[in-house]
Amino acid sequence: MGMPTSGLSDGQIYTHSDGRRWEYVSAKGAWKIKQEISANEARYVGAAGSNGSNGSDGATGATGATGATGPQGPQGEAGSAAGALLLVGGTMSGDINLGGNDITNGGTFNGLATSANWADLAEKYESDADYEVGTILAIGGDKEVTLFKKGMPVAGVVSAKPAFRMNDTEEHADWPFIALKGRVPVNIIGSAKKGDYIIAHDNGEGRAVYELHSLSRRDRFIGIALSDSDGVVEVKI
Repeated sequence: MGMPTSGLSDGQIYTHSDGRRWEYVSAKGAWKIKQEISANEARYVGAAGSNGSNGSDGATGATGATGATGPQGPQGEAGSAAGALLLVGGTMSGDINLGGNDITNGGTFNGLATSANWADLAEKYESDADYEVGTILAIGGDKEVTLFKKGMPVAGVVSAKPAFRMNDTEEHADWPFIALKGRVPVNIIGSAKKGDYIIAHDNGEGRAVYELHSLSRRDRFIGIALSDSDGVVEVKI
C-alpha cells in the first residue's frame, strides 16, 4: 500500500495519496485507518511485506535466420589434376593437364572425342616369351600367341607405343600389346618401298610384295608400307 516501514512511533499519522489518514499502532506493529477506528475495532493493516523472489529464466528463443553468404575469398594455389578428378560426379570444363600422369579406375568416359600422340590401337595377349617391338606373332604355342612361323595364323605385330590399350590390367602386365589398327613398325627381311604390301614371312619377320594375288598372301597380310625402308618399316595396319 506504500506505507512507511521504518522510523515509526505510536500514534504517528500518515496521509495516503488517496486522501485517507492512517495511524500507527506500535502495540500491533501495524497501521489503522484513523477515521474508521473505534474503541473495539480490531482491523489493522500490516506493514509492507518483503519483495518476492525473482522469477525463473524464460525459455530460450528460436534460432535466428542464417546470414547472407560472405564475399568469395582469394583463389588458393592450384591443386594437382589428380586431386581435381577426385570430385566424383562433379563437372569440369576446358583442358586438364595431367603432367604425364595416368588416370586409373576412371570408369566409363563419355564425351565428344579423345586424342593421343601415339599411333595405334592395341590389345594385350598372353605370349609364351618376351618379344621385341615390330615382331610378328601368330596364334599358337603354349599360350595365346607365339613367334610367327610359316603356315601359322597371323595374330599381329608387337606394338611400340599404343595410343589405345585394351585388356591392360595389372595381372596382364607382362603380356605384349599387339597392334590391331593404326601405324606400327614391322621387322622385315630386305627392303620395302612406300606403298608395298607387307606380309608375314617367317621367324617373326615380314617382307614386302607388290601385289596380293594369292589367297596365301592375303591370309598373311599385315599392312601397307608408309615409306621406303630397310630392315624395319612403318606400316599402316
